[in-house]
Amino acid sequence: MMELSGVAHDWLIEALIDLRTYAQVHDLPALSEQLDLTLQVAQLETAQDQPCSPDDQYDYQQTE
Repeated sequence: MMELSGVAHDWLIEALIDLRTYAQVHDLPALSEQLDLTLQVAQLETAQDQPCSPDDQYDYQQTE
């Protein structure tokens, strides 16, 4: 079964945003920062048809 890009993954993005908000509200800064990076990777991967390789994720984090 093929899913449409973006639409099928909306729940994932929303869950990551909720988790990041929880971490921020409960003073968990390291977790909040990690979830922010995870959210960025999830947005990149769900916006394209193929997943990012681990090297792509590493390069992305180094450019910030």
